[in-house]
Order: sequence, then structure tokens, then C-alpha cells
Amino acid sequence: PKDVEAKRKEYLAWGVSLVLIADPDARYVDVFDSAGNYERVDASVEMYSPAIIPDLPLPLRAMFAELNIPEELM
Repeated sequence: PKDVEAKRKEYLAWGVSLVLIADPDARYVDVFDSAGNYERVDASVEMYSPAIIPDLPLPLRAMFAELNIPEELM
């Protein structure tokens, strides 16, 4: 967790406008933007678009649903 936090801060310091950190076990995505906004979005959300990049649709439910598919079926 410390390393992830350090990387997040470093990316934002270098001018990256959006940082997404996914937790596949807990099935959520932490969203950080360059304006200092933070949001946690869980897998119950069908489609998510960050406010800073509204044309970037992320199919969260579908992404996390793939974790339920046994490897031999993929």
C-alpha cells in the first residue's frame, strides 16, 4: 500500500490527470484526479466515466465479472 500511494502521488506530480487503482479482491476502483478529487467506485456500477474524462467509459461490472470465470474457460 505504501508503494501504491507513493506511485499515485508521483504520477500526479508529473502531470498525469487521472490515476485509477483497482483492487480486484475487494472489487473496487479508487479514482484520483489532478484537481485533487477522489472517488471509490465498486463493481455494482455498470459503466463509469471519470468526471475529468467523461468520454472514457469504463465497464466496471464487466471487468470485475471476468474474475468469476474459471481460467480454463477463458
